[in-house]
Amino acid sequence: MSRLRQVGPLTPAGVGVVVILLVSGVLTTPGCTTTTVTAENRTILSGRVYDENGVPVSGVRVETGRFSGISDDTGRFRLDNLPHGDRVLQVLRRGYETQTVEIALHSPHAFARISLWSLTGLIDQAVEYLREGATAEARRIYHRSRAIDPQDERVRVLGTIVGGSR
Repeated sequence: MSRLRQVGPLTPAGVGVVVILLVSGVLTTPGCTTTTVTAENRTILSGRVYDENGVPVSGVRVETGRFSGISDDTGRFRLDNLPHGDRVLQVLRRGYETQTVEIALHSPHAFARISLWSLTGLIDQAVEYLREGATAEARRIYHRSRAIDPQDERVRVLGTIVGGSR
């Protein structure tokens, strides 16, 4: 364990140099309470991001609070030192539907497998629904795809076909 301690005064305006000393596992500030920070109540979250076809997706931003990471060429990401507890991950990449993932972190290591729908995948799914005569389902997909890129020509055409304004 280590201890962090602030030494030195702040200027009257509240601006100044703060020196932090590594001493033993507790963060202290004169006149404030202490908070214990240990490895036992932290998690390393790793995982992979895939598209609707199971292909790894690179360049995906995975974030929760002030913690974030970007997936690599194999779809792998890692967030270190997350506090234990229930977290909400935001998973974002241009051209893909944003996902919100709830995850409970209560052990030193956790893994998440996340799937994202690409705009192309959504359009393909809508076309399949239209072939089957399932216009209501195709309309729902139109609205999802519109949230990704309302200016995309494929989205506009789909909206015309399914009556997207309804």
